[in-house]
Amino acid sequence: MLPAAANATAHFFLTFDQLFDSFNGTSRTVEGVNDFRTAITDESRHLELSRTVVPWLKSLKFIRRSTPATKARKKDNQNGKGKGKKAANVEVEVSDLPFRTSWIWTINATTMLWEDLRAEGYTYLPTRRLNQDGLENLF
Repeated sequence: MLPAAANATAHFFLTFDQLFDSFNGTSRTVEGVNDFRTAITDESRHLELSRTVVPWLKSLKFIRRSTPATKARKKDNQNGKGKGKKAANVEVEVSDLPFRTSWIWTINATTMLWEDLRAEGYTYLPTRRLNQDGLENLF
């Protein structure tokens, strides 16, 4: 049993596990206990996950610790001066990471693609075929 303090971390990893699985689906039926590792269908939970995970991704805050010395080191390194010393004062900066925007775009684009395909009469979308593995395997 995990301590209560670990719940947020467990939720983070479970959500990303489901997200990765939902983009790695091939078959139309559930195989085993993981119902996100299937193709998108009208009956699958992929769209429900998309509706909940996009606001969740937008709400994430990424914390970067920095000290005046690390800022000075970074500035010195950019100016070619080099060596800075660690300081005791730690500042917390909220920053953004590019993966968040990329995931949101991917989720929204896949949802729109599914809606278009469904309107054309398709009954499932095997998300595994949307990645670039085939292209990478050529090289």
